[in-house]
Amino acid sequence: MYKLMAVLLLLIGSPYIGITQVSPAEGLILNYRVIGFSVPAVGGATTYTLDIADGSYPNETEFRKHVTISVTGTSNKIIGKVPAFGGQYTWAITAAGKNVVAPIDEIHHFSTGISPDVDTNNTRLRVMRKAAKYKDAHVFVDGNSALYDMQGQPVWYLPNSVVGGNIEVRDLKLTSVGTITFLAGETAYEIGYNGNVLWKSRGSGAGNGDTTDHYHHEVTRLKNGHYMLLGNEYVADAGAAPGAEKKPFGTVVEYNAKGNLAWSWKSSVYFAGSDIYNRKDAAGQPKVNVHENSFYFDEKERVVYLSFKNISRILKIAYPGGNVLNAWGEVFKEGMPGKGNGLFSEQHGIKKVQHGYLALFNNNMANIDAVPKLIIMQEPTIPNGALKKVWEFDCPVAKVNGKKPQRGILTSGGNIMELPDNSLFATMCHPYWNLFIVGRNKQLLWEAQPEKWNKVEQKWLTASSYRGSIIVDKKEFENLVWGGSPSTP
Repeated sequence: MYKLMAVLLLLIGSPYIGITQVSPAEGLILNYRVIGFSVPAVGGATTYTLDIADGSYPNETEFRKHVTISVTGTSNKIIGKVPAFGGQYTWAITAAGKNVVAPIDEIHHFSTGISPDVDTNNTRLRVMRKAAKYKDAHVFVDGNSALYDMQGQPVWYLPNSVVGGNIEVRDLKLTSVGTITFLAGETAYEIGYNGNVLWKSRGSGAGNGDTTDHYHHEVTRLKNGHYMLLGNEYVADAGAAPGAEKKPFGTVVEYNAKGNLAWSWKSSVYFAGSDIYNRKDAAGQPKVNVHENSFYFDEKERVVYLSFKNISRILKIAYPGGNVLNAWGEVFKEGMPGKGNGLFSEQHGIKKVQHGYLALFNNNMANIDAVPKLIIMQEPTIPNGALKKVWEFDCPVAKVNGKKPQRGILTSGGNIMELPDNSLFATMCHPYWNLFIVGRNKQLLWEAQPEKWNKVEQKWLTASSYRGSIIVDKKEFENLVWGGSPSTP
């Protein structure tokens, strides 16, 4: 019906402003429940109504009997939300307005896929504190490879076909252009909402002289369309015999959309002969695995902040010069064990926030009996000056598998992001795994914990997740739903 009408209207003077693709396409299986529906615009139409029926129906008569969702707007593009994954749906959009020739589009069909990651009998995000703010936000939980609303309901999952197999996914997050980036193993990806791959790292080793860059921890899409990532370089000690064990040193690499190296920085060069060789193991051998674990690129100020967990240190690096402008954290002296810098230890998730302050997730392992903390610090105004703590918050230590953990156990990971009202979204990693939002007045505004159903024990157990991230508002989320802006090769 629709195709014939379109041909006739083109012959006699079509009211359609522009023939656009119907979306979602007929018979498509979707990996999301919040859907962007669109049909060709109708000349003279002032309103459009989206109707959705739960089930697959062959004609309009049967479809109309089962409509359960109706959304009206002024555009031929409408966002609708269906109730479940693993379902079949029929839909149509009706245009209305004075002298509208073709008010109704033909009926269409799609289904939503299912994955263990969004099967709520298997995996869930349990909300422990309802959202007091940011009720329209959504959060990525990379351990589940899924996106949730603030009520803990899954709305999107990463299709298994994108990475395949049981490969660990890390650092799922929204980009500034409405796409999604993440790491799977040592490969970095940028994808669209439907899982289509827009960019994939080649892992050429151009940043470290190896056969691969050994990506880990974090990938960020820059404003210029490039990608900045953490990698590893394996280096033998100076003068070592051929075949001697090589030790890992972190790198920061930047690639363009074509996969060509645009910039790189090697910690092996900076740390050569430095105080880190005074850090010894029980056998008296240098412990030089500094464990680079997060970065933040201030594109306006042209500096990179780089965090090293094992030595509790943060570097401020000039871009693109590569010279270190300042270093904060532990300093190791010959014959002296590390005792912590008194401000942070085994930190993670370095970020720049309002007023140019630095924020990070402090695992606080120099104070073994204390909880992890979020801290905000002011940078010094003089060269080589010290950081000054201006705010901190004790992270809520959630129960793990129904039991409150004893203090004195290892904590690791963690992430922090500033929200528009200066509240902070944070995620804890091992062993707590919970996600939360806290105001600058230190009031908890939302809290949740990922869990998986254990068939053997017949109960929900805390599930691991490396890092969470947040989509703050409807505008950001709608940009993701409508496809964002893919990279230019």
